[in-house]
Amino acid sequence: IANPIATILSGALLFQHHWGKPELARKIRHAVRAALNAGYHTIDIDPENAVSTEEFTTQVIEHLA
Repeated sequence: IANPIATILSGALLFQHHWGKPELARKIRHAVRAALNAGYHTIDIDPENAVSTEEFTTQVIEHLA
C-alpha cells in the first residue's frame, strides 16, 4: 500500500506552475481534500477503516467529476 496523495498533488503543482492552469490545480487539491473529508484514507494515515491506494485514487477521481 502506498499513499497516492503526494503523487496526485505533484500533478496539481504541474498544472499550476508548469502548464499555467491554476483552476485545474485547485480542482485536484479540492478533490483530495474532499476524499479525505469523506473518510477515505490509506493505512499509513490511520489503520482503522483504511482503503487501498486504488480505492483512494478512485475516490479522488470521483470528486473531480
